[in-house]
Amino acid sequence: MKIGLKRFSVLSFLLILSCAWFVTATQTVSAAVPQYGMDTVGSVSYGTTQSGATDVRTIAARIINVTLSLLAIIVVSLIIFSGYQWMTAGGDEKVIDTAKSRMSNAVIGLVIVLAAWGISTFVMSTVLNVAK
Repeated sequence: MKIGLKRFSVLSFLLILSCAWFVTATQTVSAAVPQYGMDTVGSVSYGTTQSGATDVRTIAARIINVTLSLLAIIVVSLIIFSGYQWMTAGGDEKVIDTAKSRMSNAVIGLVIVLAAWGISTFVMSTVLNVAK
């Protein structure tokens, strides 16, 4: 059974949508729980104002984290798809070379995404701790 790139893209998109739905569903549940003035994004805690409005820096940190998380999901999906394509190539060297090339590029992309996440987490925590 061969799965094409279009079908895999649709399945990955549906996976991302279901993850986004899950995140929004859990956020609405956690919104009912008192936050005691602190929001947590990743491993960094960000403050809220007295009125409960979220700071612009917190919104920026959330957008960056969500974007990098989606990119990481896409890259890992590409790695899985390349591995599947490699295993089902049936000895066809052209397909194997394409899968190897895509997998190596996806691994490089994953390293870049993880480095960007680490740098952005460090910068946002430094900026928010200095601003307090």
